[in-house]
Order: sequence, then C-alpha cells, then structure tokens
Amino acid sequence: MEDIILSRDEAFNVHQVYERKASIEDLCLLLSSKNSLVKEGNLFYEKLLLDNIDCIRRLESFWARIIDIYEIELKEDEEISLDFYSRKVIVKKKS
Repeated sequence: MEDIILSRDEAFNVHQVYERKASIEDLCLLLSSKNSLVKEGNLFYEKLLLDNIDCIRRLESFWARIIDIYEIELKEDEEISLDFYSRKVIVKKKS
C-alpha cells in the first residue's frame, strides 16, 4: 500500500472526534461510579451516551470513506489507524 497522508484539516477533524469520544467515555466512567447519576431517565447521562454513539458513527463513517477512497483491503487480522503527528494512515496487525 502506498503512503496515504491526510490533509491537516481532515486529520485535525478526526482527531477532534477521537478526543471528544475519549472525554465522553471518561465522564461516563466517572458518573457510573456515582450510581444515582446513571439511572434510567437521567437526561444528562442519556445525552452523553447519545453523543458517544454519534462519535462512533462519525468515526466509522470516516474510516469507511478512507477505505473506499484509497481502496484499502484489510485482512481479518488487520486494523486501520492514523498517526496524528504525520497524518499518515496506517494498516497494522491487530493487537
């Protein structure tokens, strides 16, 4: 596979989604330690979960588009990632 380097804007945008997802997950873990905040019907917690689902969908859509545009064929034991420093798309063995 030839090197795939994303534009600065594209790499920045996907990095923002990954950061948002990580922050949401950290906040959900913190809230789950306080059981009263994680009950069904808690609008704040439900909004966090919906935002997390939105991040997951955006990332899945991003990677599907990259795989399609650059015609990347992943083997069963491979995964795709992005080096945010170099903006290079990387295919590597799953760990």
